[in-house]
Amino acid sequence: HHSNTRLQSTRWIIDARWYYVLLAFLLSVISNEDANMPVALFASAIAVLLALLSNIFFYFYLRNIDQGQLSEKKLNALNLSQISIDLVFFFVIMLLTGGGVDSIAHAFFAISIMVSMILFGFRGSIIVAAVSGILLFASAFVKTGIFSDILSGTGVTLGREASVEFTKAGILFLVFLLMGFFGGYISRLLRARDLLLLEQITKEEGHVNRLEELTVEFDKSAKLLVRRDLEL
Repeated sequence: HHSNTRLQSTRWIIDARWYYVLLAFLLSVISNEDANMPVALFASAIAVLLALLSNIFFYFYLRNIDQGQLSEKKLNALNLSQISIDLVFFFVIMLLTGGGVDSIAHAFFAISIMVSMILFGFRGSIIVAAVSGILLFASAFVKTGIFSDILSGTGVTLGREASVEFTKAGILFLVFLLMGFFGGYISRLLRARDLLLLEQITKEEGHVNRLEELTVEFDKSAKLLVRRDLEL
């Protein structure tokens, strides 16, 4: 029952990806207004193309594989691949739309947190929320030029603008963790409800089986009584 529910969730997420990948691309088109717009749009188009090709693979893989051969391990690997590709894709779009907290693309990380809540529960939701926050910090490093300074070997200077950027990134990191916590908590509640429902169904099935046994016994007794009556 649990495996079947996860399989349905995986299919639903693959279907939803067609929409939010194109939505992210539309956002990158609208947000790019600087001199590097042609380069940024080309990079966004490449990122979207790779994300869509990955989704085509996920779609046909899940469609063509026999459900009986899809083990829990394979399903976990498939779902982990989905979330990883989404996180990388959203990170790239965030870099191409200004980077850091000024890019509205960081809102897409909420999708990854919700997806992980559905597929992996509490622990997965917290981990993906933490990774989303780390990626946001990484984009802030790139935007403020600190990453370039580290690569070039020059001294790292943390100015007021960079301090404000990292403060905002820290706040958003905490927001992501809060989303992950609440998402995981909701996932636990839903799983507990499903287990309770499954337990009630099992009990009802037990009652039905017992009633069927009693019916068979009653039928045998009735036939025996009719036979004795005829003998008498």
